[in-house]
Amino acid sequence: MQVSIEKLEHLRDVMKLIVRARTDGRKYVPVVLKLEAEIAARKNLDDDYARIIADAA
Repeated sequence: MQVSIEKLEHLRDVMKLIVRARTDGRKYVPVVLKLEAEIAARKNLDDDYARIIADAA
């Protein structure tokens, strides 16, 4: 099952709150960075797909 971009964005926002709220929040920064990278990759894939489909027409 693939998680939607919206769900990833929600998870990223939750993790940001955790980083801010916890005294050990710094150790969760890599999780936020990973979520941000996955969101960017998915958005780029969507953009690339749309471009390829448009070019094929």
